[in-house]
Amino acid sequence: MYPLSSVKKPAGLLQQLLIPSRRWAHVSLDFITDLPLTTTGHDSILVMVDALTKVAHFVPAKKSFTAAHTVELLANRLIRYHGFPEVLISDRDPRFQSDLWNQLCHRFNIKRRVSPYAHSSDD
Repeated sequence: MYPLSSVKKPAGLLQQLLIPSRRWAHVSLDFITDLPLTTTGHDSILVMVDALTKVAHFVPAKKSFTAAHTVELLANRLIRYHGFPEVLISDRDPRFQSDLWNQLCHRFNIKRRVSPYAHSSDD
């Protein structure tokens, strides 16, 4: 049996948290999936959280939504009301890692940050 300290991964360096310059400048995105099917066919929720105020938008979605669907939701439910964010924070969901997503961020000068997985299988 190995001592716990020799098996556990070493902690990474702390990342400085930047204070957003305005509301909705830094936005966290995540999908909650595998929910019971609604009468309108939705089985997921796209959660968009303002890092400064912690105000959130919850948008009905489908697990089958592509990056294009996700960009459309972002445009209609976030950018329309709050303008373009400076930073988008997401996990490694393929919808947030696509070429379309990269082009959107590049075109509108949006920085991307990847949040760590909540439940890593490496732990």
